[in-house]
Amino acid sequence: MINSAVIQLLDVRELEPPEPLTSILTTLERMAVTQALKVLHRREPFPLYPILDDMGYDHRCWMLAEDDYRLYIWRSDQQPLETLCVDDIRSEQLL
Repeated sequence: MINSAVIQLLDVRELEPPEPLTSILTTLERMAVTQALKVLHRREPFPLYPILDDMGYDHRCWMLAEDDYRLYIWRSDQQPLETLCVDDIRSEQLL
């Protein structure tokens, strides 16, 4: 299970476009640089990726089932967060 002090959770599954993208970007603006964002999404948000790259974020996305994606986003200069994100998705896949 995630440590909410390090990985913040955002559920955008019920939002209509472009609200998921807007919500993700707004949340990232408010987060500490030492935090990662875990997004629950119903599809892979391809339009978001170039924006994240330009903003200096890395990301990983996993499809758990049809219409069930987990997107993790962290600052590129905070690579230890990637390990936490990978560990979190592994724990979720074991459930």
